[in-house]
Amino acid sequence: MKRLNPHQQALMTSALLVGSGLLAIALGKRVVARTEDVYAQIPAVVSGGFGGIALVILGCVVAFVQVSRRCSVQEGELQADVVAEVVALTEVRRQLAARPTPSKSAPRSRRSAL
Repeated sequence: MKRLNPHQQALMTSALLVGSGLLAIALGKRVVARTEDVYAQIPAVVSGGFGGIALVILGCVVAFVQVSRRCSVQEGELQADVVAEVVALTEVRRQLAARPTPSKSAPRSRRSAL
């Protein structure tokens, strides 16, 4: 069995949290709908409704944090690539500047294309 990388594990965890929260909300709603006594409904609202909402929010926060961490890693890799290209271009510029320039004894004539 293939092992998931940490990014996939965190996203799976967040999906499980959101799914558990939605299930808790649905079960809490079912209990509240089946009882007419308000005092019996309060525990179902607290555990199902508020607990479910807390799980959904926690799952969304975990997913957001993981995605933002992944994006910043990719951004860092892109910045490293840009820096490497700038260093390479700077080296080429230094090599071109070190080459001797041709003498400017006679101006070259340009022929027009027309």
